[in-house]
Formats: sequence, structure tokens, C-alpha cells
Amino acid sequence: MRRIQIAVGCFASYVLNEDPGTPNHAPRYAWSRNAILNTLPIASALAPTIVMNSTVAAKLAGTSDAEIQSAVEVQIALLML
Repeated sequence: MRRIQIAVGCFASYVLNEDPGTPNHAPRYAWSRNAILNTLPIASALAPTIVMNSTVAAKLAGTSDAEIQSAVEVQIALLML
């Protein structure tokens, strides 16, 4: 769970610092501000989907941080943004 929280925070930080001209920036920015303050509820909501991700599920505890980060970013893009 902690690794998912960190991945959520990293992605939110990235979005907060992206170019304001990025498509769909306003809702992404609003989501990111909320995510920075509330990483645990967001990570909790994402955890079941992340664990079932084919890459993560194949390795579970052996999953790299980069693989978790990628799975989190894909799920955020699909489910929340």
C-alpha cells in the first residue's frame, strides 16, 4: 500500500508541474492537488486494480517501483482523469 501511495504522490507532483497548456490540465491539476493531500484514500481505491495488473500480479512483492508507478499512472488515467 505504501508503494502505491508513493506512486500516487509522484504522479500528482508531476501533473502539478506540467505545462498549463497540456490538454485537460485544469481537471488533472485539481485532482493532483487533492491527491497530494489524500494519498491514502486514493491508494486504497487503486490497490485492488494495481494488484490485479498483469505485470504486478506476476511478481507481487518482487515488482519494481517503476512497474508499480506505471500501473498506478495507467489506472489513474483510466479511472479518474
